[in-house]
Amino acid sequence: MSEYQYYAWQSMDRPLTADERKQVDRLSSHMTVTASGAWVEYHWSNFKHDPIQVLADYFDVFFYFANWGSKRLAFRFPKALLDAQAIQPYLVDTYATLESFGDYYVLDFDLSEEEPPEESMEAGDWIGVFTSLRADILRGDYRALYLVWLRAVELYYPDEIGEDEPEPPLPPGLQKLTAPLQAMVEFFGIDKTLLAVAAEASPDPEEEASIDWAAAIAQLPHGERDSFLLRLAQNEPHLSLIFQRHLQTMISTPQPQRMPSQRTVDDLLALQEERVEAERKRKDEAARQRRQQELADLERRQPQIWAEIEELIGLAKADAYDRATNHLTKLRDLAQQRGDLTTFQARVNTLAERYRRKSSLIERFRRNKLL
Repeated sequence: MSEYQYYAWQSMDRPLTADERKQVDRLSSHMTVTASGAWVEYHWSNFKHDPIQVLADYFDVFFYFANWGSKRLAFRFPKALLDAQAIQPYLVDTYATLESFGDYYVLDFDLSEEEPPEESMEAGDWIGVFTSLRADILRGDYRALYLVWLRAVELYYPDEIGEDEPEPPLPPGLQKLTAPLQAMVEFFGIDKTLLAVAAEASPDPEEEASIDWAAAIAQLPHGERDSFLLRLAQNEPHLSLIFQRHLQTMISTPQPQRMPSQRTVDDLLALQEERVEAERKRKDEAARQRRQQELADLERRQPQIWAEIEELIGLAKADAYDRATNHLTKLRDLAQQRGDLTTFQARVNTLAERYRRKSSLIERFRRNKLL
């Protein structure tokens, strides 16, 4: 398998300046740079710089994929807008980290697998799918963080994540994921059974408290209102979020209280095992019932099937012999279940004696243990 690496960065809050584009372009002779992003592919070499530092210096989202199993997704946030304390429970050393870079935080998800994925995966436009997750996290939607924590449990239990590790606060809405969150499940290979048992305790998203925004805005001093309008005219990033937070503090809107989970990693893995075993039993029972129905149908059609076997043998063709032998193996299964193998075997022996000169047919009988 040839090596393949794909690096991509995306700017969300503002376009790159002409000077910044030149600086980014100089990072690699293979780099493609636009006002809103940059990407580079390698089939035999490596990117010579720290991609996270590039993110911190110029961009808001970073995506990395290598076909030997490395997967990385990172976001840059203005410190003033991110509740760093609230996301601490979701962090896992090395794999989900929060690092300070001047006025920014970088939230880095580095979930590399020890073995490459069984199915080949292309880089595609994953970064375009994931960009909206940055705004979700700023709004306090931590489902993406929880999904990454869940994948870390799968990859690094029990060596680096112990069975007594507590589950972080369970975000609401895990039972109904958005398209970008579903893409995270697919891209990072999160076990869907583990996600399902974890999500069962996730509450539905609470209805947003009804806020009389007009009444709240009316309370703003004229100078403050004009200041916000000026910032709006200047296209300040995240101003809607900043403005809403400011109004909510003015009218003392109560914030929803998140109850910490009481489950541990061991609890979740036990629930996963129970679900897997229940699903296995369900499938086994469904297969048993299908088999019973097949045998019942076979018993009803026995005279026609024996007649068809004779016709197929008479054609003296390889594919006809195969079909005849397949019919006989099914009739044997039926006889075995009905406790009538002696009668069945006598009838097969009669066929074998009648067509003993058809060596390829007899060989098929022996290969399938009909003789």
